[in-house]
Amino acid sequence: MKKLFLSLLTIVVFQLSSNAQFTQGSVSLGGSFNYTNQKSTNSSSSTISNSNLLLSPELSYMLSHNIAVGFTVGISNKTATEPSSSYGYNEYKSKTSIITPSLFIQTFYPIYKKLYWSLRTEVGYGWASNTTEYGSTKNEDKYNIVGVGISPELDYFLTSKVGLKANFNGFNFAHIYKGNNDYTNIFQFDINPSTWNFGFFVKL
Repeated sequence: MKKLFLSLLTIVVFQLSSNAQFTQGSVSLGGSFNYTNQKSTNSSSSTISNSNLLLSPELSYMLSHNIAVGFTVGISNKTATEPSSSYGYNEYKSKTSIITPSLFIQTFYPIYKKLYWSLRTEVGYGWASNTTEYGSTKNEDKYNIVGVGISPELDYFLTSKVGLKANFNGFNFAHIYKGNNDYTNIFQFDINPSTWNFGFFVKL
């Protein structure tokens, strides 16, 4: 009986030590990115190009062994182009730049040894600008964004201090305000692989 108890205790201690990658009071620095470039053809056989680049550096602090709070800045650049055609269409260009500082809280659940499943809730306020050109016409708009997001994430430790992560997007809400009571609310649930973010983190 004593040997059985010692064996069970050894297994529990081993599991706790193997899962103890996140520790209370630790600080992590990291970031994630996403890049997409999609092309399609319109009715006049012209190629329409849409690209999106997202970078998100972040800093986090572990409140406990499985709960972290942090700060991140989302930097997004979207471009769309459609060339002129023989059907009389003018060339169309669009560029949107968004900067969104955000606060987040993240809860980690150990799956196996160095692998964690987590749920991340993020709240941010950002500034955006959009420039469109259609033929000789050019328009510029600036607006503000208030956003909330809840997303699942996988985190894996390569070593005791360095890890990789994959965020699967999930639920997002955005309040886009252009002024003069002109606003738009967007609710979205998206787990399409093209929207996933991949990155790394380092425990300092």
